Amino acid sequence: MSKNAFTSDGARIRYDAEGEGPPLVLVHGLGDDRHIWRLLRSTVSSRFRTIALDLRGHGESTGALDYDPFGLHRDIGAVVDAERLDCPLLVGHSLGGVAVSAYAARRRTLGVINIDQPLELSGLAASVQRLKDDLHELPASEIVLRILSQIGLGALDEAQIQSLRQTRARLEREVLLGIWQPLFASPQELASMVQSAFEHIQAPYLSLHGSEPTQAYASWLSALVPQARLEVWADGGHFPHLTAPGRFASRLESFFSELERDR
Repeated sequence: MSKNAFTSDGARIRYDAEGEGPPLVLVHGLGDDRHIWRLLRSTVSSRFRTIALDLRGHGESTGALDYDPFGLHRDIGAVVDAERLDCPLLVGHSLGGVAVSAYAARRRTLGVINIDQPLELSGLAASVQRLKDDLHELPASEIVLRILSQIGLGALDEAQIQSLRQTRARLEREVLLGIWQPLFASPQELASMVQSAFEHIQAPYLSLHGSEPTQAYASWLSALVPQARLEVWADGGHFPHLTAPGRFASRLESFFSELERDR
């Protein structure tokens, strides 16, 4: 069932909620929408109450004056409050990984699965800054697809790639520029923003990557989020939950079982 929630700064957040069981909140990446979770939701519907939302400026959610990526936890919070959820399990892909991590740093969370989104953003900032001259010329969707091709799409089939292109074609430049604005800050300023956004994460944290991150990142993440576990699914690319959907659903369920056992 599709519903609306409203943030404190006036954005209307569209979301779907269905099923019975422990609450599982799913947050998509930049240019995607809540429908990217359709297969996963059908797979785990017998075990979880799934809640998939469109971030502000995406899908059927409205735009907003502010697209600060570190503030997207407000969109999740609006849905959590509307559904009266207590301590949900959060899954976020790409930009959604930033959003769920920022949420977990501020509110009660059973656990977090961050899919292929390093929280140390200097590498992404460098890639985006190289495209600075194109940001006001090329369609937003093309710019995002360039970044995705650099990261790697993994073993997505042609139908999946076409779906990603079609969804991103709706991305507005204003949204893209707002979300990427912090990436043009100085390295020191960006590092400070990252530290402030994520330093209070206490929940169990699974950082799942489709390619091997650097040892420097693994050490950095361990210092910031000591309880974080880092897993790599070789050749999964930026979308390991789509290239190996059955494996991801199984890993989600096993992660939840671990959390329940350790409560």
